[in-house]
Amino acid sequence: MLALLTTVLFALTAFCTAVVGFLALGLAMERHWQDADGALSRPGIRNTVQALGALALLVSLLCCAQLRTQGHGFVLWIGCLTAAVWGAIGLLSYRTATAARAVRLASLLAVVSCITAMVLRFG
Repeated sequence: MLALLTTVLFALTAFCTAVVGFLALGLAMERHWQDADGALSRPGIRNTVQALGALALLVSLLCCAQLRTQGHGFVLWIGCLTAAVWGAIGLLSYRTATAARAVRLASLLAVVSCITAMVLRFG
């Protein structure tokens, strides 16, 4: 039962970080950055948001690799990326300010689930 909970938490972390990564990279684009100007009012953090988006995608890959050994983690990661990109496209197309808030919520959920999964697995 504990192994199943750990697996679910790592999968949730992988999906949430993929969503955060795509939304952050999308929000760092000029068009979306201007549309979300109420939610992202400081213009000097655009490069930081872009770097954190790339880092979030890397964390998603690491979580998937933790779930599946022997190279099968890439297949799971591609699935997470596919599902996450559709949500990111929808949010960025219609509700850019909501996308900026979704980044905060999904990153909080990813941090909590990742810490919990690591404590259950290694602690």
